[in-house]
Amino acid sequence: MSLSPLRRITDHGVEFRSHLDGAKLMLTPEDAVRIQDDLGTDMAMSLDELVEQPAGPEDVRRAVDRTLLWARRGLAERERLRGEGRGEMALFGINQGGTDPDERARCFATLGTMPSTASPSAACEVGEGRSLGLEMVERDCDELPRDKPRHLLGVGHPVDVVESIARGVDHFDCVLPTRNARRGTVFISTGRLVVKNAAYAEDPRPLDPECDCYTCRNFSRAYLRHLFAAGELLGMRLASIHAVHHMVGLVRARARPCSPAARELPRRIPRALSQP
Repeated sequence: MSLSPLRRITDHGVEFRSHLDGAKLMLTPEDAVRIQDDLGTDMAMSLDELVEQPAGPEDVRRAVDRTLLWARRGLAERERLRGEGRGEMALFGINQGGTDPDERARCFATLGTMPSTASPSAACEVGEGRSLGLEMVERDCDELPRDKPRHLLGVGHPVDVVESIARGVDHFDCVLPTRNARRGTVFISTGRLVVKNAAYAEDPRPLDPECDCYTCRNFSRAYLRHLFAAGELLGMRLASIHAVHHMVGLVRARARPCSPAARELPRRIPRALSQP
């Protein structure tokens, strides 16, 4: 969606131009599954069409139809890969339908007949606002069976994560914490910190005195501020390490009994995040 001026969506897939060199590329549902399998992904997502709000009924209906078509094709590709001894990742369908409860229900009902691992909520905060987004999360979680984990796409602000856990979400993925970190902004125990600011040029404290991550144990705000001012990639990396550690800690502090299926998902990714 963020590259909408560079892409064209058809039932076949998404044709887009590289933002680097302008090369024309095509991504199909089958490509998406193969790429995630090649990367060794534990939790893979079907290719879906997300519509930005506000959107008309026809646009929403068309996006749901295409999302369901792509989910079927992605599942067929995973089964083909499994015939080759590959494709062992958990494949999630994605519930679309914008803010239209009828379209979301239709998408959910159809995904529920497919042999996916789970039907996660669609991405929120794409124009509908926090209150309506959380209402959608709650409605979707009420519909999901307890034998399937609840995954929420595109939610990474601490407030939204805590509120979504309270509504029944098991796990999340979002670029927000690390995208902010690469720009010099991190969440800490007392709120938000923009370490690039000149106020931290001589600050000997860690990013968060309450944090025990690799970054906070070894580096000061002044040093990170220097790295960002010098354009050093190490600053982005150290800030990202803290950002991920902070979010994992936040979820652990708010942990609740998750659905049985969520406990059975692969654990390689969380273990990797614990390493510096």
